[in-house]
Amino acid sequence: MSNPISVALTTFNGEKYIKEQIDSILNQTLLPNEIIISDDHSTDNTIAIIEAYNNPIFKIYQNQSSIGVTENFKKAVGLTQPGNLIALADQDDIWHNNKLEVLYGQILPFKDTQIPVIAYSDLTLVDENKIILNESFWNELNHHHHEHCLETLLFGNFITGHSILMNAKMKDYFLAKPKDFILHDVWIAFIANSFGKTIKINEPLALYRQHSQNVNYNLNFKKPSYQQERWKKLKMIFVKNNYLEQEFKIASVFYTLYKKELSQHQLLLFEEFLMAENKTFLFKYLLLKKYFKHHWIK
Repeated sequence: MSNPISVALTTFNGEKYIKEQIDSILNQTLLPNEIIISDDHSTDNTIAIIEAYNNPIFKIYQNQSSIGVTENFKKAVGLTQPGNLIALADQDDIWHNNKLEVLYGQILPFKDTQIPVIAYSDLTLVDENKIILNESFWNELNHHHHEHCLETLLFGNFITGHSILMNAKMKDYFLAKPKDFILHDVWIAFIANSFGKTIKINEPLALYRQHSQNVNYNLNFKKPSYQQERWKKLKMIFVKNNYLEQEFKIASVFYTLYKKELSQHQLLLFEEFLMAENKTFLFKYLLLKKYFKHHWIK
């Protein structure tokens, strides 16, 4: 049985892992009614592997030249069937077979609402051979001990693109994303946490595979110990640093584009945050503590 769900899958030279990802989508307990595949001008056997399935729900599009990961996702999402819920998919991950069923059950009451809505989950971090590195990706990036909301989002994204199922209204906002350096998942996170709705699912619903070609994750990143984190912060107090540089750029673009749609409280949050850009590390860190004050999970 198929359902009003589109999977927007982007590919680029993904022959090594693409079959496992596609198989995991086709083995879902709740099947999508279409899989939009937008290939960003692969030069390996990615397309041949996909075409070998000869599956009628596949709709394959090939870019004549590379347009980059974010624009390729925008293209794939734009090609989905109107009114459908949309799940984003990377070429190298593996979905649990109940991923769509769990996300769909949570977002279904908001399917046709006129605000942008997403359901999203945690992920299990694995290496290229599917050996578990961390049962929780949120734990890996220290996003497991605070609430997910606009105040905490300003200091770092916690929503990963391929964990998302979005409604049709979010699709409209996503396609309006400006063409710039900002990745698609953090943009969706800002939309949903500012004037939309988020549904957080604490269980991991996919294996997030780490390898040398990942766009969103630094393979050499190692979660610091508590002592290492404290020492790092102490050193930053006394040296010039670019703490939160990327976060300020993202917040500035978003604020400029959507300030007319933000509430008065949200406007004040953005303005106070952006005013801290050229301040010292200590000033920024104290602002973080202020914003997180009521959002720690005990």
